[in-house]
Amino acid sequence: MIVGVHHVAISTPDLDRLVSFYCDNFGFEVSYRNAWRENLAIDQLVGLDGSVARVAMLRAVNTHIEVFEYAAPAPAEASVNRPVCDHGYTHFCLEVEDIE
Repeated sequence: MIVGVHHVAISTPDLDRLVSFYCDNFGFEVSYRNAWRENLAIDQLVGLDGSVARVAMLRAVNTHIEVFEYAAPAPAEASVNRPVCDHGYTHFCLEVEDIE
């Protein structure tokens, strides 16, 4: 039985910047940080060969955001002007008590 969504995963070119954004502006805390370099088990899990990445899991109340920064394989740069009708992730929304 599903009881909720545990986390959303985001790939970013700058892990430290995105972690700071969510921690400084929305009160997320870093649950863990990790990194890997060419780990066969992780490569099989993520479907990549020779992956190298850093990861951070952020937590706020019952919401988690997992942030990845891949160094290999070289990620394709996302267009900032990609329309929301294109396939792929478009957004997620956080419910807050007081936006100010």
